Amino acid sequence: MRAALFTTGPYMEMAIHAYTPMPPLVEDGVVSWRVPLGDGAVPEVALDDCGYYVKWLFDHPDRANGMDLDVAIEHATYSEVARAFAKIILQLSLLLSSLL
Repeated sequence: MRAALFTTGPYMEMAIHAYTPMPPLVEDGVVSWRVPLGDGAVPEVALDDCGYYVKWLFDHPDRANGMDLDVAIEHATYSEVARAFAKIILQLSLLLSSLL
């Protein structure tokens, strides 16, 4: 019997959605995350990327047999997530204000 595993970390999309284990909070107009990691990083993965890897497992059963395909796109600290989020929000704010 052939078997393979597909292992991921948390989905990056979970960092910006409510109803996830550690959703972002908006307090006094500031978005923040309360994540008990200190300076630790999380091996995030994009949910949309998972399909490509799973398809490979099904397309290559002989090579995938016994494999644990462990996938992460970025080991990100939440300080990095917050900086990226702020950069995107600033760019969107500037774009919207230029359209008005």
